[in-house]
Amino acid sequence: TATATATSNSGSGSDSRQESMHGCIEEKSHSQEEGVAKDQADPVLPVMLRPSDEDRNHHVNNTVYVRLFEDALVALATPPADSTPHTLSIDYSAETRWTDKDVVVRMCSAPASMTIQLVMMRGAEVVSKCAVVLRTQLTATEK
Repeated sequence: TATATATSNSGSGSDSRQESMHGCIEEKSHSQEEGVAKDQADPVLPVMLRPSDEDRNHHVNNTVYVRLFEDALVALATPPADSTPHTLSIDYSAETRWTDKDVVVRMCSAPASMTIQLVMMRGAEVVSKCAVVLRTQLTATEK
């Protein structure tokens, strides 16, 4: 059974997952400045937001982020064959509206990694970050 957790506007926490994801963004920005070839860039999935994705507060509902990150996981990652998602954690950094343009999900970890890091961006702004921890059949029985 997979579990999901979420935090809003993660400040200066010392969570190692947040630090590694933040490093991913910094590394990406640094790589782009150095002119890394486009084919060497992190895999990206464009996001199409719909009017029905917004809630009463006129921003994309938090549950939509889960769907978008799941879609990106399926499209961008190549997890080990015997693995399943175990934990999905999302850090919300900024509100998103269905009318926002240039929204993408970028995968910042190795496609076959057991912890897959995804970042949703609107242009150059980080909107949210997601970590999906996978569990193999072997790790599930090792408990």
